Amino acid sequence: MDIDPGFLAVFVGSQLTTVALGTPFAGAMTRLRANWAPLKGKGKGAELGGIIGALQRTWDVEGVWGMFKGAYASTIASLTVSLGSALIYLTNPFPGDPNAGFVNNLIASLDLSPNAAVLAGVTASLAIGISLIPFSVLTSRSVVTPLRLPFSTRALRGLTSERERAEPWRLWTIPGLIANYTLQTVLPITVTTVTLPLLYGVAAASSPQMQGQGASPEYFGFMYVVANTAASLWMVPLAVLAEKLAVGQDAEAAAETKAAEAEFGRIANEVVVAARPPPRYTGLIDAWSTVRAEEGLGALYRGWIWSAIGLAAPAISQVLAAAQAGQRSQI
Repeated sequence: MDIDPGFLAVFVGSQLTTVALGTPFAGAMTRLRANWAPLKGKGKGAELGGIIGALQRTWDVEGVWGMFKGAYASTIASLTVSLGSALIYLTNPFPGDPNAGFVNNLIASLDLSPNAAVLAGVTASLAIGISLIPFSVLTSRSVVTPLRLPFSTRALRGLTSERERAEPWRLWTIPGLIANYTLQTVLPITVTTVTLPLLYGVAAASSPQMQGQGASPEYFGFMYVVANTAASLWMVPLAVLAEKLAVGQDAEAAAETKAAEAEFGRIANEVVVAARPPPRYTGLIDAWSTVRAEEGLGALYRGWIWSAIGLAAPAISQVLAAAQAGQRSQI
């Protein structure tokens, strides 16, 4: 296997830079979505006022330390996934096109049908997402905890219960999380499959052969962007519920977190995120109905604008690329 060390150095450096720049904003989104802010008359919660409000309150209460909480776990997860993807792409143990990389050669060697290849890709994506659930849980908990945790494995005593440390597999069995990540993996793939013909429509309508034939690349492009952006209507609630499921505690774990203050201490007397009291949500459906009842429907759409922009931006770039490809075509 011949891998350029310079490439790996740049690759790792870029990932670390991305984590460093993105951690404050990702943390603010986590705090906003995990925050328990019940409806008037149903309890006391923290009002964060959107992602900007979450950033401001984090800075006011926790300072620089708080802005980069969660960086330890997210860096490990990012490097693991990114390096793994790079190595899979660069290695080429199968005969065939030397530039195709591991995945393309593997698919070619298995001689899969198109449908089987798609199913294999979906299964692989789902397996990766589920395997990373513990990293996601630890990242979310490290962001919202009021404890001053060290950047070491000792911090696990403040993020997990004694039962979870004794039986780490319990992080995968947090009620509702596997179902949530399954939907978060399958639904975007479904949207892409359904909307892909619109992208082909942009390319076809932009080709020289279709000029003046009444085809409108603008129409296909607009519909593609709208359809992909509309996915935020169900993707955002799933993201909100994932955070709430990850940080929810039962009575035993909540008591252990309280006891851990003696070892670690608190970052500040105030807290940025209001913790929902036990019991823990019993599953994805229970989390959905409970959040609607306690916090209102709007709580399920926290950070929606930013998520919608995050879906619309790549969709627009894909439309522009398809239009350029169509203009260059000689079909």
